[in-house]
Amino acid sequence: MKVRGLDKSMARLRQIAPNVDAALDAAQEKSAQEFVSMAKSLAPHRTGDYQDSINAKPVKDAEVGSTRTFTYGSVKAGTRVASAWGIFASWIWHFLEFGTVDTTAQPHMLPTMRLLQKRIRGRLRRAVNKAVKDALKS
Repeated sequence: MKVRGLDKSMARLRQIAPNVDAALDAAQEKSAQEFVSMAKSLAPHRTGDYQDSINAKPVKDAEVGSTRTFTYGSVKAGTRVASAWGIFASWIWHFLEFGTVDTTAQPHMLPTMRLLQKRIRGRLRRAVNKAVKDALKS
């Protein structure tokens, strides 16, 4: 799915449905919490400290891709977003996910992303459609 002219598209949507940002934020929060719970269940749990470090937080007025994280979807780095939710974990997530010379990989973040990708995309699409329908009813 290519996203071209995201800023223009969102500006048009905001003209039609001013509450689209709130609807998207609620859908993103639900998706982020679902991602966290699944990632925690798949994460290695020697002491539980790493599992406890996995959480979701809102990232307001942020630039997508401005930090060293992998981005979800095809939104280009540098795109300004009004609201986003980030998944945060301890710094060792990369070593656990991909392994090191001495340890085997214990993937949990990327499989979670692959499992939930379709569901999250559908949830966001439904949130936008519902916001537009509600705005057109009024």
